[in-house]
Amino acid sequence: MAPEDVVHREKLISIQSTALWKVVFHCLSRALPIYLRNPGRPPVASPENVECSAAVLLLVVSLESHTNRLMYFEPKELTTSHNLLQKLATFLGEPEYQALLSDMAEVSVCRDAVTHALLWEEEREFDQKWDIQHQSWRLADVTDLRRKTSQNLVDGGIITRRLALNAVPTHVDFVDCAKALVVVCRVMRALEQKYGNPKAWVGPLTIPPEFEKAFGEDPKTNYMESVIEAVLSKLHAPHVEEIGRTLEITPVSVNGKLGFAGVSQVLP
Repeated sequence: MAPEDVVHREKLISIQSTALWKVVFHCLSRALPIYLRNPGRPPVASPENVECSAAVLLLVVSLESHTNRLMYFEPKELTTSHNLLQKLATFLGEPEYQALLSDMAEVSVCRDAVTHALLWEEEREFDQKWDIQHQSWRLADVTDLRRKTSQNLVDGGIITRRLALNAVPTHVDFVDCAKALVVVCRVMRALEQKYGNPKAWVGPLTIPPEFEKAFGEDPKTNYMESVIEAVLSKLHAPHVEEIGRTLEITPVSVNGKLGFAGVSQVLP
């Protein structure tokens, strides 16, 4: 085509960002019925674990894609060779973001457990009815924990220090996803608040019909916070209390509907 025949020209960058959340919503829609039937955990039912493991992976990938878009506009001597936490520490280096970045480090530990297929040995003791009476875990000899993981796990434990996220791949569950949703949302909103549109803009989400059916979420209210509130509203009461305590989220009544204040809270 001759230059004079070109009518329009555009330049695109290969960013997926929150477009990946549509798949996360598919996973959560399939995991929810299983979670609701199994309030006692561990063990987590395998179908719930598989869907939620995939969801956690995609949430962290979406954040890295989102951060790389910002890096494209403001490189700050960063490249794709730097890991996600290094990028976030550069873009959100102020003291007021340190607690949020610590939470994100714990989410990445949960993600790494799945990504790197960490191997643990588990022993279970049952009664005559095959009800579990006792469980114990130890790292398999072939598992070499990275320093980030070791630093963020409770001593001798299998969960992270503050958010109690699972570091055993087969334990990752719906509650882990709910916590990861909140933390990733907060990081994205912090980047957006600091760097603005278009560098770090977070647009409306695409909500699939099965998510609307499972969670009762109106697709017109397709922003991160409203979608996350829909997920939180389905949690069993002890899990609502735990997330409220650790992530400083308060259940509230909005027009007779359960809502949550503080989902995208960034600064103290």
